[in-house]
Amino acid sequence: MKILAIAKGLLVVLSASQLAAANPEIKLKPTAADEELLDGIATSLFQNIKNGKTEIAVNQFFASSSLMKSRTAQLQLLVSQLDGAQQIYGRLGECQEIERTTVGSIVQYRGYVCQHDNFISRWNLAFFKTTTGWIGANLAFKDQPAVPE
Repeated sequence: MKILAIAKGLLVVLSASQLAAANPEIKLKPTAADEELLDGIATSLFQNIKNGKTEIAVNQFFASSSLMKSRTAQLQLLVSQLDGAQQIYGRLGECQEIERTTVGSIVQYRGYVCQHDNFISRWNLAFFKTTTGWIGANLAFKDQPAVPE
């Protein structure tokens, strides 16, 4: 995206990143449509897991990632780990977003804490906007919820 700026009476054409670099108060961020799309991906992930559709959840999360399409063994391992966690901690319940870190307008990390019948888990989702659109880039979970510093 090119942005027109007037500097000392001259019309200058800058990319959004050049403009942000020249003016640190300008913070690049995903658009409202981008945020809505990422909200939908995260919501779908958790809803499918809650409904016992872990494989669908994982496949949909990584569906736009050309790198993950060929990694069927890793995806299947992730599915078995997620199912195993639910056998230990109980079914997934409510998930709450506890942090969101955006790097420019093309990278976003989200942290969640989720209830289970017997415990709480911490989830980290990473989204990257490639030249072809947003992808689910990383999905990680652990049984150590955020600890206050």
